[in-house]
Amino acid sequence: MVGYEYQFKEGVESTLEWGPVQSKGDTKNIYPASKSIDEHTHIVKFDLTQEFDGWRVEDNARVELYD
Repeated sequence: MVGYEYQFKEGVESTLEWGPVQSKGDTKNIYPASKSIDEHTHIVKFDLTQEFDGWRVEDNARVELYD
C-alpha cells in the first residue's frame, strides 16, 4: 500500500506573550500578541507485507517533508 497526504495550516495564532502599549509616557505589556502561521506538510506512506513458507515479512515507512 502506498499513500500520500498533504496537510496545511494558514492564518493567525495567538501567543502567550503580551505586547507593549504606551499611555502617558508609561509602557505596559497588555496588548495581546499573535503570530502568522503558514505550514505545509507532505506525507508519503509505504506498507509492504509478504507471506511465504509460513513466514510473514512486513516493512513500513512514513516520510514527512515540511516547511
